[in-house]
Amino acid sequence: MLPIFLSCTKDSPIVSPDSSLSYSIEVKDASCTEVFLEIRSSAISNNTISIIRDSVLILQSKILSDTIIIDSGLAPSHQYKYLLISGSSTYSATALTMDTTTHEFSWQYFEFGDQNHGSGGFVDIAIINDALVYAVGMIYSAETGRRDSLGNWIDSHNVARWDGQSWEQLSVHGYFNGYTTYGLIGTVLKYDSNDVWFGAGNVIRWNAKGISFISTLLNGEAAKMYVDDMKNVYLVGSGGAVSYYDGTKWQQESSGTSLDLVDVYGRDGTVVATGSDPSIGKGIILERNNSQWHTLVEGDVIGPDQIFKPKLYASTESVWIDEKGTIYAAGNFLYQYKFNQWDYLKNLSGNNLNQANGRPWSFLHRVRGNKSNDFWIVGERNTLLHFNGITWKQIGFPYDGTSHIIWRSIDVSENLCVVVGNNGNQPVAMVVKYQ
Repeated sequence: MLPIFLSCTKDSPIVSPDSSLSYSIEVKDASCTEVFLEIRSSAISNNTISIIRDSVLILQSKILSDTIIIDSGLAPSHQYKYLLISGSSTYSATALTMDTTTHEFSWQYFEFGDQNHGSGGFVDIAIINDALVYAVGMIYSAETGRRDSLGNWIDSHNVARWDGQSWEQLSVHGYFNGYTTYGLIGTVLKYDSNDVWFGAGNVIRWNAKGISFISTLLNGEAAKMYVDDMKNVYLVGSGGAVSYYDGTKWQQESSGTSLDLVDVYGRDGTVVATGSDPSIGKGIILERNNSQWHTLVEGDVIGPDQIFKPKLYASTESVWIDEKGTIYAAGNFLYQYKFNQWDYLKNLSGNNLNQANGRPWSFLHRVRGNKSNDFWIVGERNTLLHFNGITWKQIGFPYDGTSHIIWRSIDVSENLCVVVGNNGNQPVAMVVKYQ
């Protein structure tokens, strides 16, 4: 189920004068095909109630207060009216399901460097605008990582910049343990339209004033950054490291875990991060409340009968929050956290521990999107899937269980999607345009 908090209207309850027990029915959420109804009563009761959708009886049962009912199999972009009937009393609510988005895209595939001169690949991507995109990682070729005829050292490239037409490869120097380096850049962040941050040992800041270095107090490798609307920056990395920037200074925060943190995301004041150790099948998802990080859920190698009680299966590599607060986590499976409960995303084929064999996708490295009816998952074996609110579609090359393409990161804007990773030892990128 894909929950979406819809724009809906709720009619006033109609209560008979002699009724001693009142109910309420409220639309809490909706997707393109589902409506989530919350039923409440003024007291505990064994009364049987009826719920009618557009003159069709969909439920007749005894229901406790504060119960969520999911009405599924609905049509997109359609208004439904619900009635709750208890004795002589009637209560109503109106819902509008969301419309689907497009599955029509044009795409271009790009390869960088030379896979025979080093183990290269991209690890992160940031769309600044439709004509400016940065990919970061390492690019090796025969022309770099050596001295020229005059004895000058030619650095390898660690950034690729897209101008809307073509890619330019760059060498951006970092600063780590007192030394200037041209090594791997682990993450890139759009701070604002004129300010781009690269995360290595420290943060490398590019803006109109040039390049500057920011000490992040991060002990270890930087993996991912997130910035909210108030310019608060969260940087996560190896060994459970978290650094927080309040617009003036950086400070370390305790995550409570020693697992490598690999992704961080936020929306409307909620910030979540995920850590993993795939070698032992361990994972963790953290949430930040009142400047403190706490464990939202852990992952472990467990059986099908143990999942969600309370753990997820094994490690998770990515987290994302949709426009209405539902949290998604991606790794061995794609999960959602809604109404304080974890579950599989059930519209994705093979997204179940009992049904994983033969599914048309592999381990997931990132989940990102615009809205809950327009988001993407990317991963190993050329997994590049788009969800339009009802169905999933592989974009670009067909999924191939023998492919060496690993898509490691993705960024999405209203008109553009850019995905990056590696094909063997070679960095690769795909620019996908919405039609």
